[in-house]
Amino acid sequence: MSILDVVFLLLVANGAPILADCLLRKKLNLALDAGKHFTDGQRIFGESKTVRGVAVSIVVTIGAALVIGQSPAIGLLVGAVAMIGDLASSFMKRRLRLAATSRSFGLDYVPEALLPALVLAAISDLATTDVVAITAIFILSATIISPLLHTFGIRKQPY
Repeated sequence: MSILDVVFLLLVANGAPILADCLLRKKLNLALDAGKHFTDGQRIFGESKTVRGVAVSIVVTIGAALVIGQSPAIGLLVGAVAMIGDLASSFMKRRLRLAATSRSFGLDYVPEALLPALVLAAISDLATTDVVAITAIFILSATIISPLLHTFGIRKQPY
């Protein structure tokens, strides 16, 4: 599996929930944390993390994996672990009392790229340098793509 294949799958996994939100708005929009609060009084993940977003991410990433000649298991793995990374990021941002729409450079893109890349490295021939490259390329790509999606009304925030 190439570095660009992994970056593509990561962009799909992280972009699918944004597109689903744009297309479906509030339909099937059930908060993953069901509105529950953690011991610090803050929401566990926040209202923008939804069951729909996780499900769409996984299903679309499986499809994207098939399109580039990878197995459905790879798509499932990348989609699921990217969402775990995204949820970990949201959880940490809530603990730091950052607003759901706030920008936190390291927390916004690193976990959702680094965790799947590490998992793939553990089961494939990806090297440590590949993991670093995948994470860096993903961060750069997301930083460029995100404002464009905002400009076209697809994303609510430019980041």
